[in-house]
Amino acid sequence: MLQVSQTVEEYLEAVYKLSERFGSARTSDIASELKVSLGTVTNTVKYLERLGLVVHEPYRGVKLTEKGLKIAFNVIRRHRIIERFLTDVLRMDWVAAHEHACKLEHGLTEAVAKPLESLLNKPKTCPHGNPIPSEDGSIREMRDVKLFSLNEGDSGIVTRIVDEKPDLLRLLSSLGITPGSLVKLKRKTSRGDRLTVEVARSDYEVAKDVAAKVYVEKTGF
Repeated sequence: MLQVSQTVEEYLEAVYKLSERFGSARTSDIASELKVSLGTVTNTVKYLERLGLVVHEPYRGVKLTEKGLKIAFNVIRRHRIIERFLTDVLRMDWVAAHEHACKLEHGLTEAVAKPLESLLNKPKTCPHGNPIPSEDGSIREMRDVKLFSLNEGDSGIVTRIVDEKPDLLRLLSSLGITPGSLVKLKRKTSRGDRLTVEVARSDYEVAKDVAAKVYVEKTGF
């Protein structure tokens, strides 16, 4: 596999996650995700294109090539294995685990990741419910849906949180919206910008942009 810098790994990881979340990775979103200027993103994306790792289509966003996707999956694999170790073994909360994993992922080699994965009994997902890519670079396809896409009265089991920003994770934790919890969508506002959900017999109002980052598997009750 092509040896790349930490910066390149972070960009490829960001492009993958933004594409998963929004369907595309706009340069402005990459800048926001990585907390850098738009000019820096523009220059770095051009560099990534020269390496054959991404393709930038004006007004359509940045897409990973097959080579770029393989590197992104490798970084994400290391990140999510570290998160599982920090939460399952060190009993760290999922916010701190994510923050530490962001720092540790770039130094972890596959020679360490593989036995660590075995030590953890080969977990399928990270603490936030997102699938852990396999050693061969494949990732399990999820058949869940966004929470806000449920109809009023529908219920679902939370499967994953696709945005791992600390403030969002703290909010969802305080509401009890974590992987494995049962959530019922009770009402949507007429504009559809806010939802009332029931979790553990308590009602909470959440914004659509928050609900868009929560995925569920619809249940029959």
